[in-house]
Amino acid sequence: MRLDPMDADIYEGQIGFAYVVGKRFREAVLVLTKFFKAYPGTVGMRPLLVVSYVELGMMEQARTQAAEILRQSPQFSLETEALKAAPPSDAFIADLRKAGLK
Repeated sequence: MRLDPMDADIYEGQIGFAYVVGKRFREAVLVLTKFFKAYPGTVGMRPLLVVSYVELGMMEQARTQAAEILRQSPQFSLETEALKAAPPSDAFIADLRKAGLK
């Protein structure tokens, strides 16, 4: 980030990933929201935001993000797509299912 501060928004996705892995979901929502403002068409990181919202009990926001995943990638499947964002745990997959993803 110090070497390339001009593209700081792109790092927000990786920081959000780290926050989700560390179960720091509030911080994850903040940085991932910033990331998606800069890169709205990115699907691969969006499950991280869905999981963060579910873990915070913010189900309406989680479902909105899940719907955005399906809008951008109608063939989205947890069996294939979720594996690209992170090695999913059972809890990660369960949270995505709670938000309506299959």
